[in-house]
Amino acid sequence: METLHLDIINLVFGADGLPTVDEFTVPLAALAASLLIFSNVKNVALSCPAFEVDAKDDDFRALTHSWKGLQKFMLHHSYKAGDAGRIVPTAAVLEIFHDNCPDLRELTLPYLDLNVNIPTLPVDPSSRDVSPHKLAHLDIDRNVQIHDEDMDERNVDMWARHIHSLFPMLEVKEPESSDSREEVIQPTRNWRKVLERIRNITKPLNEEAS
Repeated sequence: METLHLDIINLVFGADGLPTVDEFTVPLAALAASLLIFSNVKNVALSCPAFEVDAKDDDFRALTHSWKGLQKFMLHHSYKAGDAGRIVPTAAVLEIFHDNCPDLRELTLPYLDLNVNIPTLPVDPSSRDVSPHKLAHLDIDRNVQIHDEDMDERNVDMWARHIHSLFPMLEVKEPESSDSREEVIQPTRNWRKVLERIRNITKPLNEEAS
């Protein structure tokens, strides 16, 4: 099987990790456990509109170890990152996909925390090897409402350059116009800054190539 597309409405899990009772919060590891046998899957889309997914970095590591041939991965409508005390996956997940899924072309993920594991880059960026990864599309879920404080511009630049070094073929589209309500809530504004910075990095390179 090469394609796995699930809109998950109701799940039930018991003590053994198998479905038995309704839950409002489900670990991603338990959600995906029965799906990892499909080791040849190339396209995976998981939508979880009826409950929240408790996702950790290691959960994505397990997925990518089993699905090394992924070309497209989507996980959305999965959790509310603004909940107090909720642990959300970090942007280190991007490096996990980079290392384990060399054929990945499209990646859609829920909100990733940018405030931990901020990367450091070498003094001379040209000393880094150019990644051969061909990821072209990255989308971070903008449906969560998280009031993240403005990230320091240096850290925004660090993240942008780090992600660009992982995925040099990444194309970041111009942001869509937002309504006034979104302007007040300002969800994932730091991610918007990082993606905009990546676009500013890649645009001159694309113009030179053309």
